[in-house]
Formats: sequence, structure tokens, C-alpha cells
Amino acid sequence: MRCLEVVCGRPGTAGASAIRAARAVDGLLVGAGNVIEPEQVASVARAGAQFATAPGTNMAVVHVCRELGLPFFPGVATPSEIERLQTLGVRAMGVFPVVALGGTPFLEAVAGAYPTVAFPPSGGVRSETLRAYAALPSVLAVSCTWIVRQEHVRTRNFDRVERIAREAQATVGRL
Repeated sequence: MRCLEVVCGRPGTAGASAIRAARAVDGLLVGAGNVIEPEQVASVARAGAQFATAPGTNMAVVHVCRELGLPFFPGVATPSEIERLQTLGVRAMGVFPVVALGGTPFLEAVAGAYPTVAFPPSGGVRSETLRAYAALPSVLAVSCTWIVRQEHVRTRNFDRVERIAREAQATVGRL
């Protein structure tokens, strides 16, 4: 599935307009990233975000997302955080910063302890390591921050963005 996570700042920033623009692309699942304050949730939901992510777990954000019916992937870095979210029925959690936490060996270890949880890892995944992350059965999706860089947008080098995205898709598609 084609998916785009728009990293958002505070309400009223360019994140909402980027989400609206991306929603115009047929077949693209569009989410809001870095949703760390409850006030952001309504803003990204109004903009059309189909999911939200965060690097950590703000329980107020978890609750507001639930109230609005917006799928949310809170970030975790420890087994205790995973267990706390499991008690709330959360079954998909972002792992951030995955590389600093140990990368694929860390994910394999926590997946062994928590086999019902799906993990979209982020924080340091590179094009060279994408395949290893995507091959893990517990991995729901992989954050590929190198695909759309600020300089690509600033210089309107969208052909490069498309090429890099197709390369990443081909890497995952070969699994």
C-alpha cells in the first residue's frame, strides 16, 4: 500500500495543507506524524489525516484520537511502554528511535515478547537497511524519511522524490 506520513508541527502550520494536498492522490494513505499535543489531533483530522503517529506516548493524545476515531500509533522505546499501551487495547506502536534502541535485533526481541503487537519503526532507518526492517513479521510499515527531504521540496525536485520512493517500494516489494 502506498502511504505518506506528513510530519506536522503545531496547529496552523504547513502540515495541514500538505495533508490536504496529499489526500488528492488516488490510492494514497495519508497520515500525520509527530502528533504530540492533543490540540494537533483535531487539526490533522480536519485536514483529512487517515492516521497519526508520535515519537512517544502522550496519553491525552491517545484519548483524543480514540474520541475522534483517528487511528494512532504512539511511540514506544521500552517493554513497559508496550505493556501500558497493551492494557488500553493498542496493538500497533511506533518504535522510536529504532536504530539507537538496537535496530532489527531490538525489534525481534520485543516482537518475541509481544507477538500480538505490530511495530512501524522510525528513527534512523536508511535505504540500505529498509529491507531488513520490512522483512520482520512484526513490522507493519517502515518510516523512510530519506525519500522526501526538505531540499527536494524547496528545489521542487519531485522527480527525484518519485525515483527514491519507487526504489524503496521495489526493495520492499521483493520480499
